[in-house]
Amino acid sequence: MLNHRGFDAWITSDGTELPEYEVAVDEEKHKVTCWIASEQGKTFVVNWRDTGTKIDSAAYISLDGFKVAGYFLFGEGATCRTGVRTGPSAERPFTFADVDDGKGAAPDPGVDPKQLGMIVLKIRQIRRTGGYHPNDFPSIPNPTKGKHRIYEMRVGYGSETTTCSQHESTWSFEPYDKQNRGAFVTFIFRYRSQEFLDAQGLKISNAVKTVKHPPKVAASFDVFDSRSTSVPLPVTPGPSPKRSVSKRLRRTVSAATARKSQKTSEGSSASSQSQGAQPDYHLDDDYVSKDAPADTPQDSQSTTNSDYPTNPMADAGDPTFLNFDNLF
Repeated sequence: MLNHRGFDAWITSDGTELPEYEVAVDEEKHKVTCWIASEQGKTFVVNWRDTGTKIDSAAYISLDGFKVAGYFLFGEGATCRTGVRTGPSAERPFTFADVDDGKGAAPDPGVDPKQLGMIVLKIRQIRRTGGYHPNDFPSIPNPTKGKHRIYEMRVGYGSETTTCSQHESTWSFEPYDKQNRGAFVTFIFRYRSQEFLDAQGLKISNAVKTVKHPPKVAASFDVFDSRSTSVPLPVTPGPSPKRSVSKRLRRTVSAATARKSQKTSEGSSASSQSQGAQPDYHLDDDYVSKDAPADTPQDSQSTTNSDYPTNPMADAGDPTFLNFDNLF
């Protein structure tokens, strides 16, 4: 079982928790990663628990990059996700499936190639702000194909089964900490066959490894200042010798310079008369124009955040379901 920042997460299959291999914790990014053994044809369940943070949270699940509904927790308790909802009272369970031999197949737009072989659970702390309508049922992505790739297994979706009925509403919310809008904690399970894990020498974790980032060192010019005192200044060269220029060449250069100066003066005068004087901020497209309407957002990042949508939609088979785009 993985645990970090007051949350636990684990994967079960056939009612049994799958052991984690090579667990590593990134304290800076609040991310926990591990490997788990997957078996073709087996169903699995994503589980997580709030051990008592006393703060509402919303969870998001990504399977091979395909986003499915998560759940809310209200400061404590545990929950799980068994499949993706496909109807008002139906879902397709999560399974470990074989990768087909098909070659040259176009990747499904619902799958992120960078997240193949990964089950990702992201948890964000939130404040509920009111009710919200449930979202439409997602389209199941096409199976991953091509055994020439390193992935021998994929997440599949079993035959449709009956589940709890979808509720008519769920919750809208805002970040609990608006200065830190990202995930409060992220759990990543990299699934492979048992044979793959054994071949790589991966072992079940008895201790957690800590991921260390190189220290951030502030720039300093002291070293340059100290060195400058010991480095001798270069000798200043003497004046360049005078070159003899013919009178004819001097007259030609002077005439050309005069004609260029006259044309430049005439062009500047015509431009000023037709357009009027232009302020400096129009000369550089990197600067925001001062003529923009007051209600026009100048910085899209200040008004929206693709990693934390402003209008979350939930799959409310239970009021705690949650799913919307651009989660990862």
